[in-house]
Amino acid sequence: MWDLISALVLGWFILVFGTMFLAEQKDQAGIAFKNSLENCFTKYFDFDGKADQNEFWYFVIWGIAVALWAQVVDNWSGLTERVTGQTYSSYWDPWILNTLANVILFFPTLAVGARRLHSVGKSGWWQLLYITGIGIIYLIYLWAQPVGKFKSSDSKRSYRTKKDVSDELKELNQLYKDKAITKEEFAKAKKNLLG
Repeated sequence: MWDLISALVLGWFILVFGTMFLAEQKDQAGIAFKNSLENCFTKYFDFDGKADQNEFWYFVIWGIAVALWAQVVDNWSGLTERVTGQTYSSYWDPWILNTLANVILFFPTLAVGARRLHSVGKSGWWQLLYITGIGIIYLIYLWAQPVGKFKSSDSKRSYRTKKDVSDELKELNQLYKDKAITKEEFAKAKKNLLG
């Protein structure tokens, strides 16, 4: 039992302090990473709006790290073996903590995926390609595209809400205050956002 508790505590500290370390970096990547996690967890069930590449990919990388951490902790502590009473021969056989992490991250991952698809002019329903298995390749291609690549002129719906614009303005202002962008870059980005 103490192995499980120590593994959970150690893993939790590594995740928390690793995330805090990355979020405290004063460069563009540190700010983008912090904003990505904040946006994805504050918009847990929000499938409207848009997400830039940084928000999407940083959250995906963080989610993969959490899933791997859960697998390592479960394997090291033997939690699944204790609960099920079975002995597992493979490193990837323990499943309890990994499943728990995946359940917690399920909706924010779908939400940020839908917002990212909106950014390239596609519907969030394209994520149903997950079901086919091979469709993930096309989804990765779509998620990696620049903003608006597939946007058609007859698009009926704008995915940008007033709240999104407000959030982006706040983020721009914070970047300017943190001196991550210059005054000219701030003015240009603000003009593009509002205009």
